[in-house]
Amino acid sequence: MLAVRRLAGVFIDAAKKKKLHLVVETHSREMFGQFVREMREGHLDLGDFIAYRVIREGGCSRITPIDIDPATFDVYEQWERGLTQE
Repeated sequence: MLAVRRLAGVFIDAAKKKKLHLVVETHSREMFGQFVREMREGHLDLGDFIAYRVIREGGCSRITPIDIDPATFDVYEQWERGLTQE
């Protein structure tokens, strides 16, 4: 768990220092939670982060953005499995 949190920090630092755009795919609740924590602590700007939910339906993938409240950084998504709110 600690390694996943550190890895999220590495992604954030690399993106900032190198001005990179990163695509990170994860099923890790801890990693997603760390990105949210970094936003709450002011280390990551919500404008620099977007999360998507991918659902398989009828042999196709449906991709929708995950809403993150800009004031509280709360996530109000219903997760069938995998990620949940902290």
